[in-house]
Amino acid sequence: MNYKYGFLMFLVAFLLQFTIMDHLAIVGVMPNLLLILVIVLSFLFNENYAPTYGIIFGTMQDICFSPMIGINALSYFLVYLFIMQIKRFIYRDNVLATLFLVAAATAIHSAVFWSITQAFGGNLNIMYMLIRLPGTIVYNFIPAALFQSFIVTKVIRYRGDRYI
Repeated sequence: MNYKYGFLMFLVAFLLQFTIMDHLAIVGVMPNLLLILVIVLSFLFNENYAPTYGIIFGTMQDICFSPMIGINALSYFLVYLFIMQIKRFIYRDNVLATLFLVAAATAIHSAVFWSITQAFGGNLNIMYMLIRLPGTIVYNFIPAALFQSFIVTKVIRYRGDRYI
């Protein structure tokens, strides 16, 4: 996978996030497609386009829709750093590993977003965030598992797959 395909995936995810995903929200919770791309691409590949495009599109997300600029970009970068530290210990093709990473990364993203917002005088309640967190984890896991299974079967080629 190269930078061109990474950019297209992040661009499509950015456009889908704020056009279609608003209509697919369940109880006010919708999947964060940019966070899912940062999780899955940084977990599966060793290239640095996941944090690069995560920071770029996170900043664009902040400019367009956030009360403060830089929160999403910083949280996407911190999620990337967390995944880079933990991916040495986790098997990449396991769906449970993806569930663990999505849960941890969503919690990190929410905690960073809440703490920075609170530090600069925001009015986001911690209980509101904690009540929405399990639904957000589940709703982020579904597209992440689908995307990872697509990437593993279509993009990553193993030596034993050449006769299939």
